[in-house]
Amino acid sequence: MTILLLSLFGCIDEQACTTIAVYSTTIALVDEAGAPIAGATLQYTVDGEEPPLPCEELDTASYACGVETEGHFVITASAEGYEDASAEVDVAGDECHPIPEALTLTMTEVACTAEAEPAVIVTLSGSGGETLSNPQVAYTQGDTAASIACESSDGVTWACAEELSGDFVITAAADGHDTEHVEVVVEAGECGPITEEIEIALDWLPD
Repeated sequence: MTILLLSLFGCIDEQACTTIAVYSTTIALVDEAGAPIAGATLQYTVDGEEPPLPCEELDTASYACGVETEGHFVITASAEGYEDASAEVDVAGDECHPIPEALTLTMTEVACTAEAEPAVIVTLSGSGGETLSNPQVAYTQGDTAASIACESSDGVTWACAEELSGDFVITAAADGHDTEHVEVVVEAGECGPITEEIEIALDWLPD
C-alpha cells in the first residue's frame, strides 16, 4: 500500500503539457516616435537555415515569428517609407514548448535628398569605338507623348526623365549612324525612380 501511494503522489508532481501551439517570438513594430507600423513584411531564419520564412501579422503593428520552434532567430522587417531593420534573439524551451520572446523593433524613416534622380542613364557610343558626331538622345513616355531631349555634358553619358518612373522609349541618333530605339521600364523607389542604366552602340549607316 505504501508503494502505491508514493506512485500516485509522484504522478501529481508531473507537469501536463498543453496541445496549444506557442509562438516563438512576438514583435511590436514601431517608428522612432513609438507609433505603430502596420502592413510591413517580416521574415525570419532559425539557426541560419535558408530560405527565410514569413512572420504572421497578428493585429496592427504586432507580428509573430515561428511556431513551436527554438533556436537563434534573425528577424528582418521592411516597410514602405522606412529603412530595413533587423533583430536577433535566442529562443529557449521547456519540456513542453518554446519560451516566447517579445521584442520591440524600431524602424527609421527613409531620408530622401533634394537631388533629382534620372529615370535612365544612357552610355552612348559608336559600335566601332568611333567618336560620334552630333549625338542626340531623347525619350518618350506613353504612346502619344512628345519626345523630350536627355541631358549630357560630354555627349557620352546622358540623363533622361528626372524624377519620373514608368515605361520609356529611349531614342539615340548621330550623324552617319542608324537610329536606335530601346524600351526601358523604370520602377518607382521610396524617394524617386530606381535609375536604370543602359548602353547603346550606334552602327554606321550602310554605304
